[in-house]
Formats: sequence, C-alpha cells, structure tokens
Amino acid sequence: MPGDEQPAGTEVSHVGIKIPPFWQKNPVRWFSQVEAQFALRKVTQDETKFHYIVAHLDPHVAEEVGDIIDSPPLQGKYLKIKTELIFDYPRPRSSRSVVCLRVRRWATDGRRSSCVTCEDWLEPP
Repeated sequence: MPGDEQPAGTEVSHVGIKIPPFWQKNPVRWFSQVEAQFALRKVTQDETKFHYIVAHLDPHVAEEVGDIIDSPPLQGKYLKIKTELIFDYPRPRSSRSVVCLRVRRWATDGRRSSCVTCEDWLEPP
C-alpha cells in the first residue's frame, strides 16, 4: 500500500512486552517484573525503556512524574523515572534499606534538600 513502504536500509522491529499496571504499593517489585521483561526481550536502549514505563503509568501516577515525562534528561531517562517512582511511593519493609542508601546519596549529591537517617527508615529486628 502507498505510505506503508520503509526507506531502503531502515530496519523496523517490534518487541512484545507484557508489563503489568504500576504497583503503587510496591514499585520496587514492579520494576523487578518490568526489568525481567526487558531482559527476556533484550530491550537495552534507555529511550525504549523510558517510553515503556511512561506508557504503562495510569494518569494519577503519570501526573506525579509529569516533569520528567515532559522534559526528560538527555541521558538516563529510564533511571531518572525509575528513581523518582520508587522514591515517591510507599516502600515495603524489605526495600527500606535500599531506599535509605538512595536518600543518603541524594543528600550527599545535594539533589534532595531534606533527608532522614537510616534509623528512621529501618525497623528494629
């Protein structure tokens, strides 16, 4: 059909990935599921990963990271949106130590103006 032709030398590939809706109660586990899908389908490009994430966010969640969606960084788009989603939503106890390390790093980098100590995040054994 006219208009369906690809220019010579252009390669188009379609990758089928099944990503569940974003899990607000456990974004760490959701990203583990998503990254397993990326690995199975050999999705490695930052831009592709970023767009898959954006496409699978409901409107409320997309609003929370709208600044990143509207003006993503030139590099590290996927890591940026992943970090913000994990930081913005409640974490289960099992992932609090991971979040604590990120908060401490953000405070060191000056990316966040406020920070809590690890003792505030971790539950006593």
